[in-house]
Amino acid sequence: MPDTALPEPSTTIRSKGRTIAVDSSGKTETARKLHFVLQGKGGVGKTVVALLLSQFIEEKGEPVICVDTDPVNASLSSLSSMSPERVSIFAGKKVDTHALDLFTEKLLTADAHFVVDNGASSFVPVSRYLIENDVAGMMTGEGRQPVVHVVVTGGPGMLDTMKGLASIVQDFPPSVRIVVWLNEYFGPIVNANGKPFEELPAYTENRERIFALVRLAALSEEATSDLRDMLSKRLTFTQALAPDNTNILRVQKSRLFRVKQAVWPQIELVV
Repeated sequence: MPDTALPEPSTTIRSKGRTIAVDSSGKTETARKLHFVLQGKGGVGKTVVALLLSQFIEEKGEPVICVDTDPVNASLSSLSSMSPERVSIFAGKKVDTHALDLFTEKLLTADAHFVVDNGASSFVPVSRYLIENDVAGMMTGEGRQPVVHVVVTGGPGMLDTMKGLASIVQDFPPSVRIVVWLNEYFGPIVNANGKPFEELPAYTENRERIFALVRLAALSEEATSDLRDMLSKRLTFTQALAPDNTNILRVQKSRLFRVKQAVWPQIELVV
């Protein structure tokens, strides 16, 4: 279940090549943010990223609308307890432009943050629609901040996910913040010579466009099993770790707490 296996994050994040402290006390941003999780390759952890983002925003007490545009798997709808909205972007085999127009109108008017989980099969049409209709420009014009979250993996999918990142950097305007999630569940993100992502062209040639990196290191087998169990039960971290939740053992809660403790400060810096 690669899309529901969250690697254990580090406790640092890089923004435009610089390591910044995990301290959000100085943040003053109030703009509603529209988070799109995009990647042309399937099974790389997009849904987990969407789940983490939406849980974090809800836990902060801010309004958030979760949206599932995956026409094939609908993973967010099946795993989230936050009642994600399903948006069908295809009418038969054709893109339903009217449905996307209606969806964009809601993005521009609803007083809430959005987290949009987009499937691999809809990556190209959704990206094309956003770019051709200058949706990012409309969002910023309405005082909203578009953020694209891109998952890059290690292992066999590394090259494909880096191509997906390159496509997004090239096609989306500078007004769009790009956050790269380095998912090492499938293996370390290094080239044949052992150079890490930060030393590879995918990063060095695009560092001025990349707002932040979130590094996720592989979980232990036990923690991976705990997380899968939590997600399969449609629980958030808050629900899973609640003292009155006796369905999850205390040692399991301890492992889940460490995962949350590692990733939450990083998300604070990108939402």
